[in-house]
Amino acid sequence: VSPKRSESELRHLSDEPTQGDADVLAVLQDNLKDHSTDDLVRDAESLLKEVKDE
Repeated sequence: VSPKRSESELRHLSDEPTQGDADVLAVLQDNLKDHSTDDLVRDAESLLKEVKDE
């Protein structure tokens, strides 16, 4: 799963932040199962912050 999202997807996420957060968390949880590292957790937190700020 690619963490990158198109501009239209980001706009959609900002329109529906609750669903967007759920989608992001689902992807992050999948990634964490594969790579449970401190670096990935930090990346995930900053990615989630970016999505919430847009």
